[in-house]
Amino acid sequence: MVNSGSIYRTACPANVNNPSAVPDGPPLELPPGASVDVRARAAMQSPSAEQRIELLRGLAGMKSPAVVAALRHNVRSEHAPLRKVAETLMTQLFGAAWNRSRAIAPPVQPPQGDDGGRGPGGAT
Repeated sequence: MVNSGSIYRTACPANVNNPSAVPDGPPLELPPGASVDVRARAAMQSPSAEQRIELLRGLAGMKSPAVVAALRHNVRSEHAPLRKVAETLMTQLFGAAWNRSRAIAPPVQPPQGDDGGRGPGGAT
């Protein structure tokens, strides 16, 4: 029943062009036609960075909480190609400023009343 030609079963070699890359582990087995949530969870839990990359690319453009969580998880990855794919997909979903801090204006205090700070009702 398992499709041996599926991207979910094939083990891809580690990134041989980057010897400092995190070693690639065995891929998780996923059923054919797995739901978006299952694929997003596998994109966070698979020990295979190559499988994670393929799963994330397959989830491109899907704006669901599970997909966003998988992207956020993989943005912090030690594996540079995986991190790059996750960053690119976050940019596609949320725009170029998705990872920029924004200045938050301080809260505005209401003006002081002319009751001399005695509170409501002008307590004596």
